Amino acid sequence: MLKMYVNIILFLLLIPLCNGNVSPQERKDAHSLLKTGIGSVAIQYSGLLCTIDSFAKSELFYITGRKSYEHLPATYVVLASLYQPERWKKEKLIPVKFKPLKEQLHIPTEQKRLSVEEIISPEMSQQIREIIHSSQDTRLRKSAYELYDRAMRFLHLRDSFCIIPPADSGERKWRSPFELESASSALPPEIYSLHKALQGFFSGRIQAEQVAPAMNTFIDAVTQLNPSYPPAWRRGLDSLYARVNLFLLAMLMFLLASLIWFIYFVRHPRLLYTIAMGLTIMGFIFHLSAFIIRLLIAGFAPLSNMYESLIFFTGSIVLIALIVEFYHPRGIVASVAALLGFIVLVILSIMPPSFTRVVPLRAVLNSAWLTYHVISCLLAYAAFTLAFIFSLIYLVKDISNDRILRWLAGRSVFDELNYRFIQLGWPLLAIGILTGAIWADTAWGKAWSWDPKETWSLITWLIYAGFLHLRIIKGKKGRITAIASVVGFLAVLITWFGVSYLGIFGGGLHTYA
Repeated sequence: MLKMYVNIILFLLLIPLCNGNVSPQERKDAHSLLKTGIGSVAIQYSGLLCTIDSFAKSELFYITGRKSYEHLPATYVVLASLYQPERWKKEKLIPVKFKPLKEQLHIPTEQKRLSVEEIISPEMSQQIREIIHSSQDTRLRKSAYELYDRAMRFLHLRDSFCIIPPADSGERKWRSPFELESASSALPPEIYSLHKALQGFFSGRIQAEQVAPAMNTFIDAVTQLNPSYPPAWRRGLDSLYARVNLFLLAMLMFLLASLIWFIYFVRHPRLLYTIAMGLTIMGFIFHLSAFIIRLLIAGFAPLSNMYESLIFFTGSIVLIALIVEFYHPRGIVASVAALLGFIVLVILSIMPPSFTRVVPLRAVLNSAWLTYHVISCLLAYAAFTLAFIFSLIYLVKDISNDRILRWLAGRSVFDELNYRFIQLGWPLLAIGILTGAIWADTAWGKAWSWDPKETWSLITWLIYAGFLHLRIIKGKKGRITAIASVVGFLAVLITWFGVSYLGIFGGGLHTYA
């Protein structure tokens, strides 16, 4: 298991190499350019104000499928592509993996990437269009379209580089300096200072240090042009969020904590308990910091999509575990929470930036009830997840008569933990259903419409109500309540994921959740 963990971390941390032509001097120049703070300049991207760092991270990943190129950071590569398009058209940036597509386009099997120049050449672009419009193979058509779309995304980078806000406060669209070059007299020359400095830097006429004064002049000018230009602290947070992956640091802390928790349960030295708890707390601090930064960047609670809900869910599990450990320092709950935190963050870390970046809040979700409803539901799901894990451990130990996992506590401990976490989750889910009904009444004029997610939420609540009835009224313990907990968690999975992603459970009004 240790070897598996190490391989996963190495896969996530190592920066893959491409077959490009990047000199050590260019890597040094890239580092110098980033030191000027160029990545913290604001840009309007996909309907939201963010920074060049965020823009570059998303665009480079979309075009190349990677977060860097030849150890060059995304911000440098995207800016270089803007100001040296002819050079970067020749770089083999775009992945081509589907073997049948390679065969159709007469690409050698061992070749893994193509340049934009190759894709948009008359011969290849014609072949790609024919595949898209004529092929009966859905996957082949999709791969061809994706290949061509990545090249087009590269070619339209200049149109997306919208760093100049409008002078008219009633106008929302920002403009690209490339778009306004032909009408430069319409705006003060200070507006173009950054554009001209970047042109000079990438043509070799000026050094990176000379970009910083031009950037400061530009920021002062656009702030006077449009007073709503994002303040330095907000741009700094957005840039930090794009360049420093605090969730990755949290994931590493949870991994180390999981390993030390395992050793602790086998050997039981008290020092390891302290170290494991410290690492778990550090992981939670990194995780919470990233969540708060995302909240400040967005300007609203980041709970509006599946990625954000999983972030909050992970933090909720660890927070609940730390509270439990404070009152009952046994390590069992914290160890499970650290392992779950690591697993969920690994899944989130391999998602593309298009899924992970901050996006504007949908109009249908723009309500204070969103926060109350989602937080109560996710806290309930976190409690039910812990109950599910402990019910599984109980069943394994029960079926094996304690021969398996014998280094853990006795069955009665896991039976009690299962019960206590369901005690916590059941009223929280009730609050989530109630706040959801109030929100639905204000938004749609009807508190309950038997939408699939509403229905499955009620089913889940009733299953756990049945569990509590068995436990409290009937006095049942052990295997039957552990099985009831497993059934309840299956209902949670259907409510949370099944309704949104599996058509067999229906979609309804909650498909965005």
